[in-house]
Amino acid sequence: MKVRAIKTGYYAGKRRDPDTTDAEFILTDARHFSKNWMAPIGWTPGGDPLDHDGDGKKGGAKNTDTGLAGMTVEQLRALAVERGVDLTDLKKKADIIAAIELATDGENSDGAHDSGGAGGGDHDEGNGDI
Repeated sequence: MKVRAIKTGYYAGKRRDPDTTDAEFILTDARHFSKNWMAPIGWTPGGDPLDHDGDGKKGGAKNTDTGLAGMTVEQLRALAVERGVDLTDLKKKADIIAAIELATDGENSDGAHDSGGAGGGDHDEGNGDI
């Protein structure tokens, strides 16, 4: 549960003053909440005090990563099937991401293979003569 000190108090061995950078902090146990000197942040009465990010589930912050790392293993596996990537014997998320990245290396975002040249497409390398 994320809280803000509204009066001076002590938590986790630290003095928490409303006018300092330590004013906002995470309670490791919602039972430690004191309405005398703390105000909840991002929590509404009747909500679960262990829902730290307001997503309706107990636990941590929302994942804001939009890349492969922000996807669930289930989503990564579906993407791998869609792209024809073999994930046989891969169980760790990092290994699955590495396999997808390796298989799609050299492809543009639209799935077309990169020609490797600046600007892409057909071009004449020439011999350097102008």
